[in-house]
Amino acid sequence: MSTSVTYVSCSVFRATSVYLVQQVVPMLPRRLCEDLCSLNPGSDRLAFSVEWLMDAEDGTIMEEEWFGRTVIRSCCKLSYDHAQEMLDDPTRDFSPSELPPVEAPWTPSDLARRVSALQQVAARLRARRTEGGAIRLDQPKLAFGTDKETGMPHVSDES
Repeated sequence: MSTSVTYVSCSVFRATSVYLVQQVVPMLPRRLCEDLCSLNPGSDRLAFSVEWLMDAEDGTIMEEEWFGRTVIRSCCKLSYDHAQEMLDDPTRDFSPSELPPVEAPWTPSDLARRVSALQQVAARLRARRTEGGAIRLDQPKLAFGTDKETGMPHVSDES
């Protein structure tokens, strides 16, 4: 009886998920990464959280942070494209049919406002880091797609 385990089936050898053309090899077992540890909307999750009040203008922490055990619940599973659409068109009134389901009491406009607010804070923090001497290392993003007819991979024109 063999006790050897292949690289693909053993998460102990991976520090991150591996993204291949038309396939993802998750870092953790699928039951964990797709269900038990995933922030699926409407599911309570036990977490260790940090809470603080931050000045939205300059990103400074205004009060002492709190660390503790919490129960968190995601209200929607936005894709990067959905969030980018909210940033690109901040006055747009998204209808429920344009987004994945949004758990009550939240609405699409609530999500759009929060995505915009987080982007503004991120921009201020990034500017503060740059002013403090941080450097930015731009690296090209290599992406692959597949030919719709043959299924063969090709380099995408994303950058």
